[in-house]
Amino acid sequence: FSRLYHVPRAASRFDIGYRILGAVSLAVFLSVAFQTLIFKNSSLETDYPRTLLVYVWVFTVLVMIVGREIHSQIVYRLRRRGLARDDVLIVGDGEAARYIVQKIQWSPQLGYALAGVVTENGRGSVLGLPALGSYPELPLLIDEFNVDSVIIALPEMDRRQLVDLV
Repeated sequence: FSRLYHVPRAASRFDIGYRILGAVSLAVFLSVAFQTLIFKNSSLETDYPRTLLVYVWVFTVLVMIVGREIHSQIVYRLRRRGLARDDVLIVGDGEAARYIVQKIQWSPQLGYALAGVVTENGRGSVLGLPALGSYPELPLLIDEFNVDSVIIALPEMDRRQLVDLV
């Protein structure tokens, strides 16, 4: 329910730790409540010491945070080696698009593989990355090249045009 299995590409360790703390706290509280309601006045009723609940809570939070950190380090190393990458399509051919293409090319740990760029007229290139088509062809290009992410690098485009593009 807290979307903790959806790991964002760039998230603060403090934000993730805070979300884990909240989710584990809720889970421990709900498990104690359900156990009390379901097993009340039965042979399975058990009265756990309160300190045991604190130990379970602390241990679970620590294991979750350490596990997340180990997972993120493994993914980081795989991306640096060219594995576990997402294909990305850049929309635009201006200064912003050049900056984004350059940043992705210089930072393999981001985990992006550049598929190409989409320009207004469908021609040209950005830092050696070929133009694959024009703006109206964008949905077809996403399917054709099996693109995972699209980055729109058009800061000069007004809101209405941007909404139409999206």
